[in-house]
Amino acid sequence: MLASLDSKRIDVVINQVTISDERKKKYDFSTPYTVSGIQALVKKGNEGTIKSAADLKGKKVGVGLGTNYEEWLRQNVQGVDIRTYDDDPTKYQDLRVGRIDAILVDRLAALDLVKKTNNTLAVAGDAFSRQESGVAVRKGNDDLLKAIDGAIAEMQKDGSLKALSEKWFGADVTK
Repeated sequence: MLASLDSKRIDVVINQVTISDERKKKYDFSTPYTVSGIQALVKKGNEGTIKSAADLKGKKVGVGLGTNYEEWLRQNVQGVDIRTYDDDPTKYQDLRVGRIDAILVDRLAALDLVKKTNNTLAVAGDAFSRQESGVAVRKGNDDLLKAIDGAIAEMQKDGSLKALSEKWFGADVTK
């Protein structure tokens, strides 16, 4: 999507674009409209077992092979039995049947999975990282960026951004 923005085929990218220092060098970003991060997902009833990253110690934790979740886990938490997966369905199945204690996924994906599995899975604790997403525009497109920021501010003020978040994710992902 960002390549289409670069080539001027499109004017904005509204697709959960994570705002990073590296990307800020090339693009301007709107006010963040969602906040995500690395989230632990467990079987319903086990939510209280993981409140912080330290609680992962001694647990079997599933992550996608070669993902940033695997890298983060290896760098930040010692004593975890890391189980890597080539595909998501196997990882989710292993969690549901108890072969692993938790999986690490994006917070928004975790909330979506909770809904899609009829609450047989549950989010455990707060996200272990914070990633803000915003609308990406080409540098120097100040009028467009101002209009987008104005629309986001209005939606924050009137509560519609929060309402959409709660409708689609079952939680306020705007903070």
